[in-house]
Amino acid sequence: MIAVSDTGCGMTPEILACAFEPFYTTKPEGRGTGLGHGIRFHEAHVKLYSEPGHGTTVKLYLPRSMEEEAARVEAANDPVTGSTETILVVDVRATAVDMLTQLGYQVLKAADAQSALSVLESGVHVDLLFSDIVMPGPMCSVELARRAKEMLPVLEVLFRVHRKRDHARWLA
Repeated sequence: MIAVSDTGCGMTPEILACAFEPFYTTKPEGRGTGLGHGIRFHEAHVKLYSEPGHGTTVKLYLPRSMEEEAARVEAANDPVTGSTETILVVDVRATAVDMLTQLGYQVLKAADAQSALSVLESGVHVDLLFSDIVMPGPMCSVELARRAKEMLPVLEVLFRVHRKRDHARWLA
């Protein structure tokens, strides 16, 4: 079991009930992604404990393995290579586009959600939609992902989420 606690403002029972819903947020539009990230657990479970005004504790219970510890494998020093998939990149930094191209991916670019939908509607084959979570224009990235998945149910979606000092993390 891994537990993490904070001394923040806590969550109401209503917010606690929605904490793991995909894309759930308590923040105003355009101000971040909030809590929900569509978390999926494989033979594990999570418990949230929170009381308004007294912080929150998250406990992640992992399954116990009865297998012998695997021998450590040395990391290969081979160069990193990509693949031949097509990635539609929406409002993500040029360095990411350059890196994906250098790895061998076919990269299509769109400046905003509406442009991305136009690319998808054109019928061009796209394997992955890679979008900044916060983007310009009237359509948010979550709505773009929903509409893209309606058009192409097998399309994979990856979000770039901003953090302080422009560090980023990725949500698949």
